Formats: sequence, C-alpha cells, structure tokens
Amino acid sequence: MNPSVLGGGAALLVALAWLITRRRPVAVLRSTDASAVAALNRAQITQVQELTGVDPEEALPSIAEPSEDFAFPAASDARGRAALVQALSLQLQGTTPERLEAITRAAGWGDRVALPLLQRGLRDVDPEVVLAASTGMARFRGRTPGHEAVAKTNPMPLPRNAAALT
Repeated sequence: MNPSVLGGGAALLVALAWLITRRRPVAVLRSTDASAVAALNRAQITQVQELTGVDPEEALPSIAEPSEDFAFPAASDARGRAALVQALSLQLQGTTPERLEAITRAAGWGDRVALPLLQRGLRDVDPEVVLAASTGMARFRGRTPGHEAVAKTNPMPLPRNAAALT
C-alpha cells in the first residue's frame, strides 16, 4: 500500500477518535428559571430578619468621621496628600483597631487616592475592617466624576463608518 494512504487513514482514525471522546458542553435548559432561587433567597432573608429583629441594611456600619479631630489635606496639596496616604498605609500594618481607624479615615477622606488603601482593607483578616472598606468604596461606585464635562466636549456623535467619509 501507498504510505500516503496509510497516513491519511491514520489521520482519519485520530480525528474520529478525538470527535468521539471529546467533552460536550452541558446544554442549559430553557426551562431553567432563576426566579425560584431569588424567591428562596428573599424568603431566607425575611426569616433571618424575623429571628434577629435586625434589618441587614441597618446593620451595616456608617462611615463616621475619624475618632479624633482630623483635617484632610486639600486637593491641591500634593505633599500633604502623599503624607496622608503614607501614614494610612503604615497604620494598615498595625493592630486591628489601628487598621479599622485607617480604613475609616480613608473612607471619610473620599479621595480617589484612597482607593488602593480601601482595596487593601477588603483583603483584611478582620471582618469589621472588610465591612468598613466595602462601605467606604460605595461612594466610588457608578459614574466617574466629571463625566458631564466629557459629554459636553463631544456633543456630536461620531459617524457610523468614519472611513467611508474620506
């Protein structure tokens, strides 16, 4: 027999073996409805509320001002902002009350420079620090500041196919 026919036959057998043994994705049924899971979650939340008598939204701590009188640097004071970030990052290496105070200060500051500190707080071992960091990050969610100015600088939308206009 011709060696090319043998090679072609071997390639065909390998391809067939691969097609037969490969994993097929599990088909998601159209009847799968997540509303039942959501209803179960809501029912469990109401049971917890009835047993404990505490609303989960009210149980979250509010971001309070730092415990001592503390003045945050102005937005134009780059040196003061850098010093505050460095002091807070050093404080994040301390004990649990020190870390909680640092996260509270960073959240109370409300500057975007504090975001890395709050992200470090999300990975803390103490759940109170993690909760304070996640609550502090709430003000940074959503649209970025200044998005109105960007929209006003480009009032006309770009054409659908800019290359065809040249």
